Amino acid sequence: MPKTLASALNLEVRQPRPDEPIIEYLRTLDAALHEMLREESAPFVLAGVEYLWPLYRAANTYPHLIEGGVAGKPQGLRPDDEDAPEPCAYQPF
Repeated sequence: MPKTLASALNLEVRQPRPDEPIIEYLRTLDAALHEMLREESAPFVLAGVEYLWPLYRAANTYPHLIEGGVAGKPQGLRPDDEDAPEPCAYQPF
């Protein structure tokens, strides 16, 4: 099972450059995700640090981004894990 969205979608996700505004980086990431998901209707759940959620939402073009998300560093987190947030913010689609 892939540990990150990037590996699941075979995306090459680069780290932001030190001189690059984070919103530009998030727009680049969104463009790559939108290209991969353009035919999809599955809900998209944000997972990561909460202070970046509003910035990603501003850059988002995928119409099925849901409210809320999974806060923190969810790498490898599964809905049935004991460490999953309660109540778990996502379920398999």
